[in-house]
Amino acid sequence: METQKPLMIAVVNDIHQNMHLVERMEKYWKINNIKVDYLIVCGDFANMNVHNQDKPDIVASSIDDCKKIIKELEKLCSTVLYVPGNHDPTTLFHNSMHHSVQLTENSINLHRCAYHLKDNLVVVGCGGSVPQYDKHICHKVGYPYETDEQYKVHLNEIMPEDGSVPTTKITDSLIIVTHNGPSCSHTALKFSHNKSVMQTGSAALSKLIENPAYKRRLTCVLHGHTHDSQGLVNHELIPIINAGALKRNQNFVVLTLREIKGNWKVTDTNFHCFGYI
Repeated sequence: METQKPLMIAVVNDIHQNMHLVERMEKYWKINNIKVDYLIVCGDFANMNVHNQDKPDIVASSIDDCKKIIKELEKLCSTVLYVPGNHDPTTLFHNSMHHSVQLTENSINLHRCAYHLKDNLVVVGCGGSVPQYDKHICHKVGYPYETDEQYKVHLNEIMPEDGSVPTTKITDSLIIVTHNGPSCSHTALKFSHNKSVMQTGSAALSKLIENPAYKRRLTCVLHGHTHDSQGLVNHELIPIINAGALKRNQNFVVLTLREIKGNWKVTDTNFHCFGYI
């Protein structure tokens, strides 16, 4: 019996308008002969300030920057999927199952959407961020979500509590792509030199991951946002992966997925750093 070819997915986070780092990553991929089926970006192509989101000229300029970065990424992989981050232009959050906001012909905005990678493997996305807390004190606002409850509304829109994800079968495997991570994972914690710990993740996302309607279907959860908390945490046997920030440490990760007894599983996780290129 012929073994099914594995699915290769690269994950990149938090570019923050650093086109020169994308170009350096291209060189690294060429040297190391990296080839993937899909490239997923977990938000923050741009570097917008939340106070500029209502300024049309700045938003338009930022959209152009995002397009340029995605077109550059398409040189590495023809299909780029992404969710917007809290520093991306507000236009990207107008996306939904009923209204697509695409920046290039071959890229897919996953925000509030589901997309089939295989007949029985679906990626679902919800971008943006929730407020960040340290000891119950808010240190940074979220965007576009002012509260975790607001974020939960859009999460449940694409992943209802009963497990009935739009356009999918109940037997399909699921990959969740978000910008902020779940609060249950160390990959969403920001540690500082003064021993404080900032919670950048979402409790609503954690609850969704732990929902019995989804636990057995989840292949993995991919997120960014927390720049220095690169890594993989298995939460109740579900891999939660933060590739690390391209901006901060020139990190990305390549995942190998295989179908095992009808379910898609992450069988290899290869973290990369091209800071020396």
